[in-house]
Amino acid sequence: MSGIKTALDLVPEKIQGLLQDYEKDLDQAWVKMEKGDLTISFSATFGIKQGQNNCEVTMSFTKEKIKDKANFTWDDKQESLFKTKKK
Repeated sequence: MSGIKTALDLVPEKIQGLLQDYEKDLDQAWVKMEKGDLTISFSATFGIKQGQNNCEVTMSFTKEKIKDKANFTWDDKQESLFKTKKK
């Protein structure tokens, strides 16, 4: 086999490796999930790096939902953000 077909045949193996590497994290994400779905995304990017065929397989998921907010007040007489300086 040659060309991109060789790389395409190897992608599932690399995905399986990522799943095994992050098995505990994925399990924690599943257990902590309150509502909704656990989304696991995979991508494969093919190209040439340093003169060689290259494939980067990535996996992404959210282990924890981070939700926070910050409240603040300000003075309406505040100076302009784009105040010009005299040179």
